[in-house]
Amino acid sequence: MAELSKYFPNIPVMHWNNLRAQFKKSIPGAISTNYLASVLDMTETSAKANISPSLKQIGLIDNEGKTNQDLAKKFRDDELYPKFCEELIKKIYPQGLRDAFPDKDLNRERIKKWFMNHTSVGDSAASRIAAFYIALVEADPNAISNTNSTKTKDTKPKIAKA
Repeated sequence: MAELSKYFPNIPVMHWNNLRAQFKKSIPGAISTNYLASVLDMTETSAKANISPSLKQIGLIDNEGKTNQDLAKKFRDDELYPKFCEELIKKIYPQGLRDAFPDKDLNRERIKKWFMNHTSVGDSAASRIAAFYIALVEADPNAISNTNSTKTKDTKPKIAKA
């Protein structure tokens, strides 16, 4: 019997969709932590700890950070994206999870509980892992437009009126 992985991609869905939007503009030859930090508006330390390992597990980048061009093309193409997601799910997630939660009619809390019971992560990480799994199952190529609007807050300091 194959051993169950204790590590699953832990990419916030907003970052996943923003990265996909960036790939639609241009596929980088390599994805460094500096690239991720710049594109996803995060620190390099956070990108190295939280995003790079998941991208390697998915196969989007290799151990040196070089981009898998074939996967990247599927990742950014709206028509190929559902098939891309289906391939990732089969590659990364165990059959038991896929059988229990196979379609778009998913129970987020039950999926989160599954990840908590089968890995050593806590509530917050399990929520992110479950959200990413759900995003892959839904395979919505239009999700990009829903996430880009969340980063447009006005960052100017407010001046108090006298």
